[in-house]
Amino acid sequence: MSAFNPRPRACLADTTRLHPLQILASEFEITKKDLWRGTVEPANPASSWFVSATAAYWRMLDGLEDDDPEAAAEQLADNLASLEARYLYTVSREDDLAALNARRAYDRYGPYLLPRIKGTFALHQLRLLLGNDVFFDIMSTTHDRFRGEEMTTIQFIDVAEEVSGKLLAPFVRQWLDRTGLPQMTLELVL
Repeated sequence: MSAFNPRPRACLADTTRLHPLQILASEFEITKKDLWRGTVEPANPASSWFVSATAAYWRMLDGLEDDDPEAAAEQLADNLASLEARYLYTVSREDDLAALNARRAYDRYGPYLLPRIKGTFALHQLRLLLGNDVFFDIMSTTHDRFRGEEMTTIQFIDVAEEVSGKLLAPFVRQWLDRTGLPQMTLELVL
């Protein structure tokens, strides 16, 4: 099993005159039939991030423009910026928590919302890392294998690694094991 490679999967020739959304537009060519189906149950509160995040990310992807990848890229960027704003608003009023420290709380919004946001970002980054085909295979396999059943975070990572053939636990867990959000950098390779 090979480790994940954070570098872009493909180098684009002479992209210096393209807007960043044009460069990434191919990552947003999503066929709605590729979206996963079914409900997975969390095996414990720490695994609830997946159920919530997979529903949120599915809704984001399902709502994208079908015929215009650039418009879809812009729309998804806006959705993710809104999600980040909700994260920042919530942690400005409540304590931040790692997604895997999710718990039932009736007096705060953060214990539910923060794992959902971090999980949504984790799924999005996983899709960008692996590409649409592998990511959608992972999500479909996960939902087929655990439809209507309980699943842990470790079981999800196991499926992701099995389907992709890559060691993904460190990549996924950086979104789930700590407070805050990982700092991402974009490097343009010409």
